[in-house]
Amino acid sequence: MQSLDPLFARLSRSKFRSRFRLGVKERQYCLEKGAPVIEQHAA
Repeated sequence: MQSLDPLFARLSRSKFRSRFRLGVKERQYCLEKGAPVIEQHAA
């Protein structure tokens, strides 16, 4: 698997994408479910 660092670097410079933030509910969901579940849902 390739490093995602270049991708995140490009995304961090995007004005459009920088406007999006997780709300309280979304953050709580991520903390409760954990990265493996979030990645599975994203697949």
